[in-house]
Amino acid sequence: MKRSGIFTLVSLVLFFTLPCIRLEAQDTVVTGETAPLTITDVTANNITTSAATITWETNSNTTSQVFFDTILHPDVADYRFATTLDTNHVTMHTVSLNGLTSSTTYHYRVKSDLPDTTLSVISDDYTFTTTQASGGGGGGGGGGFGSQLVGIGLAGTSPWMDGNGKAITAGTVATPDGTLTLNIPVGTFVWNAAGAAQPFLSAVPLADPPASPDKNILVFAYEMGPTGVTFNPAISMTFKYTDAQVPPGTREVDLVIAWWNGSQWVMLTGVVDTEANTVTAAVSHFTAFALFAPAPPPPPPPTLKINTPAAGASFEAGTVSVSISAGNLKLISGQSANIPGEGRAIYYLDVSIPTTPGQSALTAPGTYVESALTSYTWNNLAPGTHTIGVQLVQNDRTPFNPPVYASVSVTIAQPPPPTTTAAIPIPTATVGPTPEPGSNLMPILIVSVVVALALGGFLYWRLRRPVGLKYTNR
Repeated sequence: MKRSGIFTLVSLVLFFTLPCIRLEAQDTVVTGETAPLTITDVTANNITTSAATITWETNSNTTSQVFFDTILHPDVADYRFATTLDTNHVTMHTVSLNGLTSSTTYHYRVKSDLPDTTLSVISDDYTFTTTQASGGGGGGGGGGFGSQLVGIGLAGTSPWMDGNGKAITAGTVATPDGTLTLNIPVGTFVWNAAGAAQPFLSAVPLADPPASPDKNILVFAYEMGPTGVTFNPAISMTFKYTDAQVPPGTREVDLVIAWWNGSQWVMLTGVVDTEANTVTAAVSHFTAFALFAPAPPPPPPPTLKINTPAAGASFEAGTVSVSISAGNLKLISGQSANIPGEGRAIYYLDVSIPTTPGQSALTAPGTYVESALTSYTWNNLAPGTHTIGVQLVQNDRTPFNPPVYASVSVTIAQPPPPTTTAAIPIPTATVGPTPEPGSNLMPILIVSVVVALALGGFLYWRLRRPVGLKYTNR
């Protein structure tokens, strides 16, 4: 019984500790949700002066990507170089690194994402060292000394080739503007479609390339010739781009080189150097090659809100200030092609807002104002009801699809009637005309005569009355 109890205890300890020992032994860092996603057997193979192949295994079907640099970084996002994400879901992973520098030690980490989840697993840092570039020498295999490879539309240091089409010196040639560069290492066989030594190479910008793959934007393309030329082993092709050539919203690390197989574009696993603005991939033959940028996701649709005035607002004066909020849209002025995320505002007064896609959103003169501002003031509005409208439109002044517009009605109040005050008459003296001298003497004389006659009559009567005569009332 005692021995059985000890055995049971040991079994329980092993049951709980062995999984932990197994997980600690695996070289993984898991991000996202907890899950048994692991990376094992990380190895650098086929190391040359300018290339290496990185392989690893995962215990689930996942994507493949390698981050690398000449120095160690604690965070994988700090590595200067990263290969294009390979979205094929596999457990055995193989990624080629090209465009490397000879005699250089590289640090690298591998990453795999579990599809349809937020799970990703990143390895520890590993290193490898590229081989040393060898100097020129005699031809190999009895080929004998040949001639220097000719470049058409390419300039630089062309490699010397032996009679069998094998490079006996390394060469680097590029287009005159430096957009495309070819690195041909020593030992590379350059043959034509018939299997004979190819004496020249050419590069011509492709003016009318085949249609881009779905959800990809063409940056530029070249016709590499002659068509059918092969390289064994593969050479490195480097495209150099400018910041202006990267479509807005596209991550530089997602740029990719592709070749045309006659019916479709085939994406190559490459290395993007975001500081040098280059993308490098290994190519084993010539045809049309192009640099593509994955199309960025469409921006969210613009939004519009009239902040002021409120619907039904009333104003005493004939001035109405309009204030809006325009979301997910950069308002611009001037002439410009339609660009996602850009546009302008049109303010309307008392008109129906045109919303037909592809047609101008402008109305009659005096009824609209286009602006890159989020406010506008209408002045001198007549009393009554007015409709204030706003629409966000594209750079070419056509509505978005679906259209983005809003409107409110406001009222301008009738002005009050003018106030009148009764006028109080102010008396004024009327001054008659000034008489001429002598013009009023006649009335005075007449009055004087009358008064004199009356006085004379009275005196006459008094003198003739008898003395002592009295009057009585009888």
